[in-house]
Amino acid sequence: MISLNRTINWKPESTGSGRFGNWLENLVDWNLSRSRFWEPPLPIWRTEDGRKEICIGSVSQLKKEIEKAVNAGIMKSNPLKDYSKMI
Repeated sequence: MISLNRTINWKPESTGSGRFGNWLENLVDWNLSRSRFWEPPLPIWRTEDGRKEICIGSVSQLKKEIEKAVNAGIMKSNPLKDYSKMI
């Protein structure tokens, strides 16, 4: 990863050689083996057969997709049915 970081044309250059570069240089194996999430999960829904994927873009879209799952018998109920606060 360190050698790959050196091949990237970072803008500004200090991005790759500064804090991120220092983090890579001082990285030890125990950092990689911890069972933690390093990025937020992506809101991607995939059908069971893997043929279709959608990226959920809003709470209202999520509610609609859950309703589709309820109507198809995949879910028993929509936990967001009464949720009205839009984030």
